[in-house]
Amino acid sequence: EVVLTTGTRLVRTTLTEFEDLLDPAAFLRVHRSAIVNLAAIDRAEPAGGGRLTVHLSNGRTVQASRSGARLLRARQL
Repeated sequence: EVVLTTGTRLVRTTLTEFEDLLDPAAFLRVHRSAIVNLAAIDRAEPAGGGRLTVHLSNGRTVQASRSGARLLRARQL
């Protein structure tokens, strides 16, 4: 499922294939099941165990894994 500003779309491709199509400067895979648009991040807060809860501008939240949290922190978000 891809969440857009205009709604959601169901796509028939793997997340890895989809990730390869996206601009790595604008999108980041923060979990094995989630890619986020960096411009859509409002804030990120600790979720314990090195993880982060990422709050997006559309009101949704995404859990970042430990490795995804490290990538976010490296980009100073």
